[in-house]
Amino acid sequence: MHIEDILSLPADARQNVIRQALGILNRDENNREALLMAGAGFLGEKDAFNATKTLEKSLSLYKKDITALWLASTLYLQINDYKKAKITSRKLCEADKRNPRNWVLRADILEANGELANAIEAYKKALKLSKNDAYLETKIGDCYAYLGKSDIAKTHYEAALAIEPDNATALYALATTGKLDEDEAKALYKRAEAAMAGNDNQDGANKSLINYAAAKLLGKAHFDKDSFEYYNRANSVDAEMAELSFGKPTTTLTQRNAQAFVNNKTAFTKEFFESRKNYGSNSKKPIFIIGMPRSGTTLVESICATNADINAGGELPYFDAFSNQLGSNTAETFQYTNIIEGLKKTDVERFANSYLQLCDGFSGGKLHFTDKLPHNFLQTGLIQLLFPNAKIIHCRRHPVDTCLSIYTNPMNPIHSLYKSDLKTLGYYYKDYLEITSYWKSLFGDKILDVFYEDIVTNYEITSATIHDFLEVDTHKPLLDRTKAQNNVKTLSSNQVRQPIYKDSVNKWHRVQNYLRPLIEELGDVIDDYESELETHTAR
Repeated sequence: MHIEDILSLPADARQNVIRQALGILNRDENNREALLMAGAGFLGEKDAFNATKTLEKSLSLYKKDITALWLASTLYLQINDYKKAKITSRKLCEADKRNPRNWVLRADILEANGELANAIEAYKKALKLSKNDAYLETKIGDCYAYLGKSDIAKTHYEAALAIEPDNATALYALATTGKLDEDEAKALYKRAEAAMAGNDNQDGANKSLINYAAAKLLGKAHFDKDSFEYYNRANSVDAEMAELSFGKPTTTLTQRNAQAFVNNKTAFTKEFFESRKNYGSNSKKPIFIIGMPRSGTTLVESICATNADINAGGELPYFDAFSNQLGSNTAETFQYTNIIEGLKKTDVERFANSYLQLCDGFSGGKLHFTDKLPHNFLQTGLIQLLFPNAKIIHCRRHPVDTCLSIYTNPMNPIHSLYKSDLKTLGYYYKDYLEITSYWKSLFGDKILDVFYEDIVTNYEITSATIHDFLEVDTHKPLLDRTKAQNNVKTLSSNQVRQPIYKDSVNKWHRVQNYLRPLIEELGDVIDDYESELETHTAR
């Protein structure tokens, strides 16, 4: 087995590799293979802290090691440290320039950093080495799509389909790139239908993606009932993949997810913070943007980054890693509470300093950077412990619109623990609402609630409110919002490069008949949100 294969091992097998590697390192701390095994294992586990520590040690000892360079480049891409990723990937391509995989990784890094022209060049180098490669054609198409050149993008998606007629990624890209009229949507749907019928052996990810493509195409053709049937199929496949990926039934993992809600509310109390007023870092550098996925976090980050003193950091994984390290998801509540209460002042400072060091490359030399990982709404207590002066923006959006957008878009498999069933999604949303309301009661005006609908209808006022809350210099000329984020790699990547439209508000009304399990589970939450928004708007 190659070291890189550790990344795709099942979780139990990967954790076993980590244990074996750490055992070897206890006897020989500089063992090359053990360092790389451990680094790959931590990388696969999304343990950014330990992966960084292990792989940077590997590079310090074995500077030109191709595997170490590849793993480090992959790590830096994963944690959005594009400055380091560009350095290691350049060295990787110089050391092993005939390997297309290396050029693909470098292109991925350049693409993620918003250097789209350079990314296209690197993808084309990989394509020249690989010849007919549908994946690379789709990646080149994606870069042109991000640049707003949808016609050129479509030629590359079509080239991918000429190589692989059932290529799910290319079909989905064609379904979501640019505007399609009803006849074009119907014609492309037939191709998606043929792809599904012609290849029963596709893996789960491709089956899911083709179903999402078919759903979106039928929606554009106004066949809402059939469209939702495909969304249901896609989410059913997603649920199956989540079980395979995490090695446990989804219901168990949903309970594990719920454990984090209970643990954080129980551990971080008013009394806890009153006895630790002098804990943490005084730094005001990080700005945290939290909320449910699809609630407008990317849009809010783009507004923040129009200020010349703020750099858009994107979705940073570090607080999630810290929380997992402390046992937020896995420990019993009393155990987690004891762990948090047992943190000494020096422990808290160590975590805060580690975060700032890990994020050093994201500031871009500016006074502030944003961390917009939506699920940091779970870690808000830990954020306040480490950075009591930090500003936190909570993105709010109509609960049904939010959940509809989550349900009807492909997302990382971890989200399928709550998104792949409408009733479960509604239940999860209520858990989210409960804990964010708790944080608001605890931290008050340290958290600014921003309503998505308010951004759409009152952009200038909302933008000014955000900048005033952040206490940044508002006398400097504002940057163009559509160009303020170079590294957007979420579903909202096209949104932030476009003017703000109103068609995402109350989108759920058209398909509410297919959302009954969600609407029934949300119950009074819907009316409560609408009343709160109305009161807020009237001020």
